[in-house]
Amino acid sequence: RAHPAAVPLVLTRRTSGPAALAPAEVLASALTRSGLGGGDLLTAFRAVMAFVMGLAQAGLAGPLAPEGAATAEARRIGALAEGTLPALSRLAAVSADHADEEFDRGLALILGGIRQAAAGGHAGPARAQDGPRGHASGAVRGHASGDNLRTN
Repeated sequence: RAHPAAVPLVLTRRTSGPAALAPAEVLASALTRSGLGGGDLLTAFRAVMAFVMGLAQAGLAGPLAPEGAATAEARRIGALAEGTLPALSRLAAVSADHADEEFDRGLALILGGIRQAAAGGHAGPARAQDGPRGHASGAVRGHASGDNLRTN
């Protein structure tokens, strides 16, 4: 919030200086300590970075948006969507009332999935290298509709 014009700059310009890359190094180091490696580490890194930068950009609603602009925009979307887009209307109402908590809650959800993956659990869809359509060794049993699919 102190430097709102920095977010669009970070999103649109590649930086390679040590000072610019230091926050990414801190994140990569923390994720490495979780036990992730290779593609899982890269996926976790990009997920956290995309969430942080995406939410920062959305919160700005454009360069140098005034304080409270995100809340006002959420209320405006909610009013427009009411009746015709009920799910978006409900989300807009929650966003307007809980904008400050959104970052912490979203990051907690992402980190929870990363913790599960690091502990050997399954935190998301199978990786593309696992086989056709992302299923391990391509062996899938289930209904033709895709319900109750299990991988071998």
